[in-house]
Amino acid sequence: PAMNNLEDLLQLPTGCGEQNLEGLLPPAIMLDYLREVGRTSSSFTGRAFRLLEHGYQRQMVFRHKDGSFSPFGKTDIYGTVWLTAQTAGALQRASKYIDIDPEVIDSALSWLAGQQQPDGSFKELDDTTYHRIQANPVTLTAFTILGFVENKYNLTSQYRNAMNKAIDYVASNWRTQQDPYDLSIVSYALHVAVHPDKDASWSRLESMAKEDDQDRKWWQSEIPELEATNPWHKTPNTETIEMTSYALLCLTERGGISDAVPVTNWLFSQMNTNGGFAATSETYAGKTIILLYLNTTREDSRYSIACPN
Repeated sequence: PAMNNLEDLLQLPTGCGEQNLEGLLPPAIMLDYLREVGRTSSSFTGRAFRLLEHGYQRQMVFRHKDGSFSPFGKTDIYGTVWLTAQTAGALQRASKYIDIDPEVIDSALSWLAGQQQPDGSFKELDDTTYHRIQANPVTLTAFTILGFVENKYNLTSQYRNAMNKAIDYVASNWRTQQDPYDLSIVSYALHVAVHPDKDASWSRLESMAKEDDQDRKWWQSEIPELEATNPWHKTPNTETIEMTSYALLCLTERGGISDAVPVTNWLFSQMNTNGGFAATSETYAGKTIILLYLNTTREDSRYSIACPN
């Protein structure tokens, strides 16, 4: 199957700091793919560049004086580890196409390094949480590693040491994770860090997969008995899309293209006729990660992107 309506991902960045990134990152990934396959057009490229520039300038609204980022910027008391790590990674990827002030990324990484706990973990400065990732120190630390890895060619010794301490912390604590949502992010972090525990963590995550008779595979958290009748659990929700997408990235890192086909089948099956998912955050997580997957498997004819004219 082909991923159609990709231009629908080129949305004007709006909303809070997290939502703004939902408009900033996909154009950069799409440009990566189109550049690799040699299928670009001036109109599409021009629009993508304009949206990247707009998204970058708007993300600065959510920046604190100390270099951190938070969903509502200076109206928040503190910056958040979660959004600062995500922004540092997104801006580094966007910097291939537009001018990003290196100091913005550097100060974000410096702030992150300053928040690291003695044991190598990361935690937020207060109890305010905007995303499930923030509630679990192992998951938040794994997510922060991804922001450092995205900047791996520009890391100072201080930042590299912080990243390595975080990797050691995740490697020492990933076995405590029982939910596939947390484990999917943790396992992906171990894969991009090329840590020896990546195989064991993947083995546990793989054992939690669900499959059907239509060659589809996905991951889903266990539903408490009292919640079993809640309609929200009847259709794939944001967390199901996210954890399955991170599992797909693990397979990409493992070189398991054939093994990834059932997972991609499931993600494609959840898309609506417009090529998106039920919610904006699901479309962002699912489509962005499928784009990353297709970018690494572009010679596999079973899946393709319908390139814009």
